[in-house]
Amino acid sequence: DCLFMKIFISNINTQHKIEKINITEVKAIEEVKEIKEIKEIDVKEVEEVKEVEEERKTTEETIDAMADSIKPGQEEQVLRDIPLKMEKLEHSKSNTIRELLHNIRIAFSMLRDSDYSLSWKTKTLLLAGLIYFLLPTDLTPDFIPLIGYIDDAAVMTAIFKRIAHEVKNYKLMRKI
Repeated sequence: DCLFMKIFISNINTQHKIEKINITEVKAIEEVKEIKEIKEIDVKEVEEVKEVEEERKTTEETIDAMADSIKPGQEEQVLRDIPLKMEKLEHSKSNTIRELLHNIRIAFSMLRDSDYSLSWKTKTLLLAGLIYFLLPTDLTPDFIPLIGYIDDAAVMTAIFKRIAHEVKNYKLMRKI
């Protein structure tokens, strides 16, 4: 009887140890799966970051090409046409268009302000953004409701990021 009891208890202890090992093994397998998932997510995030960076680089190259093509005489024509295009959008309730118009106003003011000196590069970048805004058939044609000005806003935002220090100085000077 006593021997049988010892064997029975020993079997129970062995089963508990096996169950603990199985539970530990399952947890380890789950942790490995989680690590693999995290690595997969990290790889996807890295790829997404690379894509965004490539798009940003392409946008900058496009803006630079537009800015480099600006001729000194174009400034007057652009500055004359901007108020007419802005007037068409003044009553928009879209936040994207409101932000776009805000940036257009600042760019317009910076270019028109004879008391504020801009480098040629900054001037051509601002003009390139304004010309893009004036184009009715750019990447996303302006006549498409709701999305027609998203690309214009993206271009102006990219330009403002490039010349952030000059925009900041101008706003400080003019208390905008």
